[in-house]
Amino acid sequence: MNAHTKAPWNATGYNVHTTGTVAFCQTNSSGFDGTASADEMRANARLIAAAPDMLDELQKQLTWLKHIQPQVEAPSSVMLGFEQSIKCLNAVIEKASGS
Repeated sequence: MNAHTKAPWNATGYNVHTTGTVAFCQTNSSGFDGTASADEMRANARLIAAAPDMLDELQKQLTWLKHIQPQVEAPSSVMLGFEQSIKCLNAVIEKASGS
């Protein structure tokens, strides 16, 4: 399922890297208009670096919700919340994994 470069990723300056580079966040890179601030580029690099951990945690939470949902006896509004959470988690995981 995970065809992306294996974690850990980390942010250094504007660059996010692993053993090989997976992304550059720069304000003056060709194809960009250069309007992003240095703080914004550092924030982008941190977000990119956290992506594998976030995907892993989303997958764990989805598994947990699917596991406990049949065991929960709750009002229909709570069960609707379970269903919505599962639907949203599935959508985000599919977007991240390309499936």
